[in-house]
Amino acid sequence: MTQPDQLKSAEPLQWSPGRGLYVWAMINAAVAGDLDAIRELVERDPSLVRSHYNYRKPLYFAVRENSFAVARFLLERDPDPFGLAVNDSLLEIARDRGYVEMEALIDDASRRLCGATPEGNAVCDALRERDLKRAGVLLDESPALLHAGDRNSNQPVHWAVMTRNIDAINAMLARGADINAQRKDGARPIHLSNGDYNYRGWRDVPKDVDTTPGDVLDHLIAKGAYYSGPRNSDQAIR
Repeated sequence: MTQPDQLKSAEPLQWSPGRGLYVWAMINAAVAGDLDAIRELVERDPSLVRSHYNYRKPLYFAVRENSFAVARFLLERDPDPFGLAVNDSLLEIARDRGYVEMEALIDDASRRLCGATPEGNAVCDALRERDLKRAGVLLDESPALLHAGDRNSNQPVHWAVMTRNIDAINAMLARGADINAQRKDGARPIHLSNGDYNYRGWRDVPKDVDTTPGDVLDHLIAKGAYYSGPRNSDQAIR
């Protein structure tokens, strides 16, 4: 690999935790499977487990190169190991390369840390595509999927909100969805009325959808949603 200019300096990076030289060292150690070097770097600066270049963390490189021990170490220390996504997910990278042990490691971590399940992808994909009928069929077949997270821990109710689909929101709530369900990053549906980092409302919601983020926000509040505490708390939305 060629060392990028941004990673040749010992100055703190503005767009990533860590300093350029040490982020580069983390990436190379992850590629090489050098767990001792990773440990030494993280002991010096624990934030390096969250560092990235072009949205690729050291964990990405460890998975790509099948550096199992390094991947396991980073998964145990990164508070949000699946927070950045570039093209394929970590699970897809391991699966596509036939890394059986790595795939099992990533799958276990995504389920344990994020509530993410491959089974949850189908319903969430249908809702993202605004296919409420297909989502309903899948939920009729497997009602437990209502509370299952997708690859990024979004439950169906999160996607109903991000797509600004009032009918889908009502349908999920009628089935028993938790209007205040939290994702791995703590976001509740009410925080996602204009999408999130990966699905941006201004960019990804079809232009012919005239429901605004404000409309979704008002609807969620009317249905009992709150921002940060129970409705009987001082922070409740009334």
